[in-house]
Amino acid sequence: MSVFQHACATPLTTLLLDTDSLLTSEQHDPQTVNRMKISVLRLRELFQSVSGVLSEQFQIYDAVQEVHKMLGSSAAFSICCSPEVRRAALISGSKLLFTECLVCIVKNAVESYPEGVVKQVEIAITLHCNSICVTISDYGRGMNPVEQFMARIKGVSCHKHSTGLGVPFAVRTIREYFSGSVRLESALGVGTKVHIVVPIK
Repeated sequence: MSVFQHACATPLTTLLLDTDSLLTSEQHDPQTVNRMKISVLRLRELFQSVSGVLSEQFQIYDAVQEVHKMLGSSAAFSICCSPEVRRAALISGSKLLFTECLVCIVKNAVESYPEGVVKQVEIAITLHCNSICVTISDYGRGMNPVEQFMARIKGVSCHKHSTGLGVPFAVRTIREYFSGSVRLESALGVGTKVHIVVPIK
């Protein structure tokens, strides 16, 4: 059930915030309405899949694009992926679970920035001999070695409004469901890179 709760959290929060925005605004904002539609479609997909975790083949680039649609308004995103890698970066498993892992890491990247600054998030997809790497980079607060270790512990976070559940969820899910790994690379005042590596099956 925790997987389902995690997956529902982002579209529900987006939907609530956008509803509040529409109710308090006198102008019709097409972008807000479009985000609401994306959130509703995402929730419908989640409810349809609640009976079980599907195993399918999917392109990692498509999962990244879904994350961009959901969280694109919260940061300045850039996605680096060549056409060749886009076609070849195909893995087996639950696209829903993989997308939720990306959401958790990207939300963490956005939360690393202080209020009032441009929040830059870069996502790069690279292909290696027998694996695919998705690197999510931010230029926010950064973490010292102790904080990097603590970030993997459920319920612990160095961000003010974070629950400390996202990164541990992503690490465990990538390891257990995709036979992959998650590596953190960070420095205080510089930012953080999260490398998600999954084998090509």
